[in-house]
Amino acid sequence: MTATETRACINGCSLYRQHLTDCTGDGCRGCLPTRARHGLLCDNCYRRLELMLTDAPIVHRWLGGNMAASTTQHLDPDGPAPSRHRTKGDESPAPLNVGILDTRQLLADRLAIWVDHHCEEVKVTGPDEHTPANDAAHLIRWLPSIACWDIVSDWMEELAETMRDAHQLAPWRPITRRIPGIPCPGENCGETNLAIYGGDTDVTCLSCRTTINERAFGLWEQIVLNREAS
Repeated sequence: MTATETRACINGCSLYRQHLTDCTGDGCRGCLPTRARHGLLCDNCYRRLELMLTDAPIVHRWLGGNMAASTTQHLDPDGPAPSRHRTKGDESPAPLNVGILDTRQLLADRLAIWVDHHCEEVKVTGPDEHTPANDAAHLIRWLPSIACWDIVSDWMEELAETMRDAHQLAPWRPITRRIPGIPCPGENCGETNLAIYGGDTDVTCLSCRTTINERAFGLWEQIVLNREAS
């Protein structure tokens, strides 16, 4: 086992209900550091970064389709019907939502900068063209090695911040769906506090923050149901 494999997650993650020897446990949800199993990232952080990169091109397109959303016309139902025939000079173009425009550009710029940085560092050829889809695909392909860089924590934080800003400006997630009656398979947890965040397929434990991909959760759910039926 290498030194990297025994390091704590660079993001400061800790194990639920697991404590350091000098911890009294009073009010502490868990302070024993989570092991970094993917370079410098724990399982949950690695999966979260992978999902954010997968979602980034979709979010970029969503923002593009919502740049003029705030200018939607509200019609008086008792007033005259709007004309369906307009000439080019009839009205000014709808103003763009500057916040959405800036966040959309920032998302694309960050992905492009990270790709250029990676290509320069490891001497590989990047995408033929910088687009969010091309850049995200490149970063996902090289994610196992990128996860070994100290800078991965900063990149993760920046991407998470941009995605949060994007959602605040143009929400796309439906309501979080709770999963009753199924305990968390996470080590030292077992609480029935699982949910699927809107827009995700992974299941997340709201107590210990363990994430379970769709296929693995299907298997776990069947194990629980079989156990209860026996």
